[in-house]
Amino acid sequence: MRLHRKTISNINSKIISKRMSLENEAYIPDNSIEEVNMHEFGDTKITEENESANPVPESFTLKRIIMDLFKALNPIEKNFSDQKWYSKIIQILKFPIIFLSISGYFGFIVSVSWIYLMSSELVNIILMLSIVSQLSQEILGLTVMAWCNNMGDFIADTSVARQGFSQMGASAAIAAPMFTMLIGFGTAFFIATLQGKQINISMDIIKGLLVVMIAASLITTFVTLFINKFHAKRIHGIILIVLYFVFLIAVILFDLNVFHLKL
Repeated sequence: MRLHRKTISNINSKIISKRMSLENEAYIPDNSIEEVNMHEFGDTKITEENESANPVPESFTLKRIIMDLFKALNPIEKNFSDQKWYSKIIQILKFPIIFLSISGYFGFIVSVSWIYLMSSELVNIILMLSIVSQLSQEILGLTVMAWCNNMGDFIADTSVARQGFSQMGASAAIAAPMFTMLIGFGTAFFIATLQGKQINISMDIIKGLLVVMIAASLITTFVTLFINKFHAKRIHGIILIVLYFVFLIAVILFDLNVFHLKL
């Protein structure tokens, strides 16, 4: 028992002495640490002192000046919630016009240029097809140009409806042509009125069929939804597709003088 206690005490003393020796070896004076820090980071301190003593002037480039101007004209201010209601409306209406980067203006100009070029080429292609096929420009506008113009809306509306947002797709399908008709005709007539001009629309059988078909599609949609308690069913879509093909065949036959009817 005594030997065991002596052995334990000897082991403890050895451990303590070993620990003290390791601490003595690992001890580094504070002065040496400061010298090492000055040696390693002295260049950085010198450069910082030089920069503070001799500040480098910023380069006043054209891009920097324009960016500062855009930031100054930023319509959405920090105290937006504290402003009055009419100033909020003005800032929201101004927000799409003012961008904070030059690339936004450049991209907008390039996109408008591409749209103008593509629309001009599309009109030229329609004129060429009307000459080759001996069809009127109205028929090509009702078919080729209408398909090209509404293909993006068709794909977007169907994809949205397939993802489960059927009400969003249906409302977009109705609102898009309504916006085109109201804003398109309204803008054209308004500009013509400002210029003192008149827009004469000659009524013929094709335009009459177009008006009748638009009215028939709207009445069919309203009656079908009213009967089904405003639940759209598959039969509603089938009826609308059949109406469109009937209208298309009738317009082509009247344009080719297969049937003759005067208004």
